[in-house]
Amino acid sequence: MFGLVRYRRTELEIICDILELCLNGANKHNIIYNGELNAEILNKYLDTLLSSGFVTVKVAYNARNTPAVKAIYETTEVGINFLEVCLNILNKLGKARKSKVRVKPSKKLSYLYDLAELSSI
Repeated sequence: MFGLVRYRRTELEIICDILELCLNGANKHNIIYNGELNAEILNKYLDTLLSSGFVTVKVAYNARNTPAVKAIYETTEVGINFLEVCLNILNKLGKARKSKVRVKPSKKLSYLYDLAELSSI
């Protein structure tokens, strides 16, 4: 039987994918869909990335400031530096791949608030 051989990503590759997807801010649904992950695995990696300071959580309200709130994950400067180092390592190991996102992080939007800022309100 002829089938496609599925390539299994390493932990480092999964972390790089998540950091790339969060460069411009992304919610969990976008990370799961575009990163080809499931919720359990994403939560495991997000916990690690949040605790290490590579990703931050912002809160986005909809246009009318109703209770509808979304958690937006963004890669920090430390996370961007880590991502660059990791991509260089992967390239040296011969695991070169096309980057999914090659965009600089956008400036903070007025409707995004850091969770630490909200706790002081």
